[in-house]
Amino acid sequence: MTIAEAKKEADALRRLLNPKQRLWAEKYLLTGNATEAAIAAGYAAKNATVQGSKLKSTPKIAEYLAARETQLFAEMGVNEGWVGRRFAEIYARCMDATPHMVWDSDAREYVPDGTWVFDAKGAISALTALGKTLGMFKPSEDPETTGQTIEEWLEKQKRESAP
Repeated sequence: MTIAEAKKEADALRRLLNPKQRLWAEKYLLTGNATEAAIAAGYAAKNATVQGSKLKSTPKIAEYLAARETQLFAEMGVNEGWVGRRFAEIYARCMDATPHMVWDSDAREYVPDGTWVFDAKGAISALTALGKTLGMFKPSEDPETTGQTIEEWLEKQKRESAP
C-alpha cells in the first residue's frame, strides 16, 4: 500500500469519529496507553481505564487505529519486504560463529578455548518469524498430513525420499 493510499483510508475512517474519539485515538497512538489517552482526551480520570478499554474495542475506532498504524508504517518504509530483510539479517547474525571464551587465570584475560558457538535459539526464532511473515505455516489441507504426528510425518518423508 502506498503512503497516499494509506493516508486516504485513514482520513476516511477518521471522519467517522467524533472529535473526542479522534483526540483519544491520536493520543493512544502516541502513548500506547488507553487510560492515559482517555484522560488526555478529556474523559474523567476515575473512569479513564474503563473508557479507554471501551474506546479501544469500538469497531470504528479499532479500524481507524489499524489504518493509522498502516499509514505510519508506510511512511517509515516498513512493509513485508522490510520485515523479511530484518529477520534474515537477525538470522545471519545469530548464525555467525564466535569463539567460545574462557578465563585464563595465568594470562588474566579471556582466551578462545578452541570451540565455536552461535545463537541457535535466536536463529530458529528469526526463521520462524520470517516464515510466519511469508505465510509459510498455514494449516495443511492435505488429507495425508492432517492429524499426523511428527514421527509419522518424518517416516513418510523418509519413505518418499528413499530410492
